[in-house]
Amino acid sequence: KEHVAEMQKMTRGWGGSTRDAVKRLSEGVHWGASGSTPEKAMGKRGKGNGVAMKIDPVGAYFALRGIDQLPSGEMRNAVRDLSLMTHASAMGVASGLAQVAAIRHLLSAKAVFAEGFATEVTYAAWIGERVFPRGRDEDLLSERFRALRDVTRDTSDEMIRSTFGSGACYVYESLPLAYALFLRKPGSVEALYDAVNFGGDTDTVASIVGSL
Repeated sequence: KEHVAEMQKMTRGWGGSTRDAVKRLSEGVHWGASGSTPEKAMGKRGKGNGVAMKIDPVGAYFALRGIDQLPSGEMRNAVRDLSLMTHASAMGVASGLAQVAAIRHLLSAKAVFAEGFATEVTYAAWIGERVFPRGRDEDLLSERFRALRDVTRDTSDEMIRSTFGSGACYVYESLPLAYALFLRKPGSVEALYDAVNFGGDTDTVASIVGSL
């Protein structure tokens, strides 16, 4: 209902997958089917960064609940359902589950270490890639996240760009980039400035960095 209400106000900046899915919702399509795209039209449809950008409250919810098992069955189901509404793809679910794991980890951890962060988001994405039954993406977030453990304060923009991409709307690029920029300067507003200046889908990357 909130998605449909927002669509009536403005859709500028919305990704194509979200815009089409919410239009289907407004026409009465069930939320479990609204995010589906015909197989022949898939390409990168359903693989944008909309789920990762808006799902932070779910991570906070599970952190407050003290859920230690990651990702728990309840968490997998919640993220899968929210992803299906607009991004019915394995990558959509994997990106949502990774961001929920990231938020839960940061709200629960006493300190931020790249290795621990990378381990949690990698495993969450790996699970997410198997929750959704439709095929297997050639690009796997879980594989790209493994490189996050090597990010340090000395990691250059050039190294981040060559390892994680340029931050396009494709979540395979934008989410790993947001994580890398955050881990390079965790807890510093400088990470947010870096995200805005990096290029690519800067508003979404910066939104994710700001959430972290």
